[in-house]
Amino acid sequence: MAALERQFLMQKHLLLRAKENSDWELEEKQMGEKYVLHRKLFKDEYFLLRTQMLARHQKELAQAQKINQEEEDELVRALALDRKKLPKMLRNEAKTRSVMFKESLRISMQV
Repeated sequence: MAALERQFLMQKHLLLRAKENSDWELEEKQMGEKYVLHRKLFKDEYFLLRTQMLARHQKELAQAQKINQEEEDELVRALALDRKKLPKMLRNEAKTRSVMFKESLRISMQV
């Protein structure tokens, strides 16, 4: 009877060890899958953020280039307008100086 109890006890311990071993293997497998899943999730999130940042950077760069081009075009237009007006301004200034010079000559002749 004692031998039979010992045999049942040994079988019970073997079954408990086998169950515990399978539980450990299952938990280890689940932890491995969880790690792989978290790593994949992290990579996906990183690539998503990277893609969004690159898109935002491209948009900001295009906007800055557009603003620079508009400012440059405005400066070119202003320069062309000034070049167009310059001869007339110089003639008017020359006339004004001539009139002032003649006036100063007239004043000096009166004195």
